[in-house]
Amino acid sequence: TVGKVADDVGKAAFRPAWGAIMAHVSSYAPQRRAQTMSWMLLGEDAGAIAGPILAGLLWSTWGLATMLGVRVLLAIGTEVYTVYLSRSLEGTSRPRDAKSK
Repeated sequence: TVGKVADDVGKAAFRPAWGAIMAHVSSYAPQRRAQTMSWMLLGEDAGAIAGPILAGLLWSTWGLATMLGVRVLLAIGTEVYTVYLSRSLEGTSRPRDAKSK
């Protein structure tokens, strides 16, 4: 359907940026890189599973307006948390590779 295609195109547009973020975050602790990336991918998969379930529950229980309202609140919360993390990480720098020393 058109909705599924639009959803998949949107996900594909952000996939390269998500990969770059995972690589950047995992560089803070190279010895735990695989563990860090696996936790981030686990969160992504959990959201892909829980999101439609929660949306369907909200829509069938309280209607479309409530479901969209919760979606907006989650988006705002995500943006606020992103700004908080960005500001808290401004002073930290990524560790250098052994080669660059």
